[in-house]
Amino acid sequence: PYGDDIVCYYILFRDKYSAKKEFKKLNDYVKYNSDRALVITKNNMAIYLHVDDVYNFHLIKSISKQLQTQLDQI
Repeated sequence: PYGDDIVCYYILFRDKYSAKKEFKKLNDYVKYNSDRALVITKNNMAIYLHVDDVYNFHLIKSISKQLQTQLDQI
């Protein structure tokens, strides 16, 4: 309620086919909220990051870089 919330969801889909359809939905949402949301995808997993306050976007950007590095090692 104070504009400082950061949300992170790890979403694991059943298979690559169903993941592909859902990735499109997530990417479309992030496209229209690009100042407060990010999504990282790999195989059948998505990591969705959202911040309430656009001034805290740099925080999830930093977190997403670390998460992407870790995912690349898998």
